[in-house]
Amino acid sequence: RWAQDEILSYDLETRETESLYNFRGELPGSDVRMSSCTICEDGILLSLREPEKPTERAKIIFLDENGSKQWEYTYGKNSSGSRYPSVSSIEVFHDTLYLVREEGVVEAFDRNGRKLWEREVRGTIKRVEIYDHKIYATADDCNLYCLDAETGEIVWELTICDHSCTIECPNSCWIRCDRSMYVSDIRDGVIFVAIENTVIAVGCT
Repeated sequence: RWAQDEILSYDLETRETESLYNFRGELPGSDVRMSSCTICEDGILLSLREPEKPTERAKIIFLDENGSKQWEYTYGKNSSGSRYPSVSSIEVFHDTLYLVREEGVVEAFDRNGRKLWEREVRGTIKRVEIYDHKIYATADDCNLYCLDAETGEIVWELTICDHSCTIECPNSCWIRCDRSMYVSDIRDGVIFVAIENTVIAVGCT
């Protein structure tokens, strides 16, 4: 858990709390806010930003289980969704760390923090599965995306909902569907997607 500008660890047996990592000063010249704190089998990923929204400065920091910084990455102004980065989930596959950001962005980093690629899709990503060197992402634009795990290129996309899921406004456009979509785990190379009274079986090849 975190308090103010530090990450705290809590021992369930002793019920003692200690400071694991202090992120004060990670963005020089400004206060720092945490957008997200995500735990995976390899460590802890912090997403930090300036307190103002939108922000021009943000970074992610990867810690090991003891709170030691392993690497960091600072977003540039031209990075997709960098004005408010928040990591919603992490997947580890073949020594590659895949970050799913709430803005509909998937990023790939190696274990040394080198960014391999970045790919933006429409809408907010709801679910990610990795299978046979492919990334399958469902988003709230009612599409299922298949990305190449090595390059990030979109191999194909499948529209699940036959309704218009785009809401247009004078100065902006949201992509959102108000229908609940359920996605299964991949079993024997098949992923099932259900929406309303329809179930679709998609082969992961």
